[in-house]
Amino acid sequence: MSWKVFVVIFLIFVILGILVDVQTPPLELILTTFIFVTLYHLLITLPSVILYNFENKYLKIFIHFLVLIVLFSVVIVFIGIPMYEGMQKEEEMYRKMNQTEQQEVFHYQELTEVQCGGQLWTIQISITPIDSYRVVITKYACTKGGEYIDGQFYENGKLSVPIKDGNVGYSFAGQIIDSNDNIVVDFMGDGDELSVVNTPEGFPLLTILSSFYGASNTSHTYLLYSTFPELKKVGEITQPLNEYQVTNGNGSERIVDGFYQDSDGNFLIDRLTTEGTELGKCNACQEWRLETLKLVDGNMVSMGIRDYDFNNYQRLE
Repeated sequence: MSWKVFVVIFLIFVILGILVDVQTPPLELILTTFIFVTLYHLLITLPSVILYNFENKYLKIFIHFLVLIVLFSVVIVFIGIPMYEGMQKEEEMYRKMNQTEQQEVFHYQELTEVQCGGQLWTIQISITPIDSYRVVITKYACTKGGEYIDGQFYENGKLSVPIKDGNVGYSFAGQIIDSNDNIVVDFMGDGDELSVVNTPEGFPLLTILSSFYGASNTSHTYLLYSTFPELKKVGEITQPLNEYQVTNGNGSERIVDGFYQDSDGNFLIDRLTTEGTELGKCNACQEWRLETLKLVDGNMVSMGIRDYDFNNYQRLE
């Protein structure tokens, strides 16, 4: 058996595997090459053995021609067809992904344009994969007179500055899509901000932040999902503490303090609640209490409610 033929065919298999994105184990690839080269040599030498005592030159030509047909068929069946099927599969996946993203955008726009009252523009699309799902969050701009061209905002044909709640209004849409490109959660969140939360290492739940920014109040909500073995909404956490509330007014109201771990490694989060207080006449005069939630067996469980001291807040240890 010629080692040169073996190396050439082995390299052909490696290159074809890369082109069709097939991850073949090295041992299996070597075995396949060995079988193919052995078959190649048998088919090449077989006519000489069969026709050793034959004098009919036409029969010899026919046998050689038949061997070539067999070799060609082997190449088509074991190389050509798998390569073609791989390319078709990759093209179909790409087409379905594009079709799904377009459906998400069009589906949302059909409902949102009524509320917009102007023209809706797709500003940003972020895709976050997690287990067998992906979270797609789309940011839209609603304009009345202006337009977006290549990511730049124009008014009356001139480059302009977009002013939120002035010449431009923003909105968000979020979907969770499974591995079959089915939208399993649609229009989650909304609000002035929608994003996937970067939780501490080891935290098992998909966490999505939905925020509303008012003139005198900022509101945050955590949407919690379990993604294994299948998607399941665990619950919502309203009013999680923000950095302004945990730093005696030195942090930003728009940044959530988030989850943390106690000395035993449990995942905790603190939130404000009005439970046990009288309803205030205004947001500024509302009395708040503090509730700590703990992750237990995939669910957030209350550890009790205590008084909230804005000037001396401390996490549980």
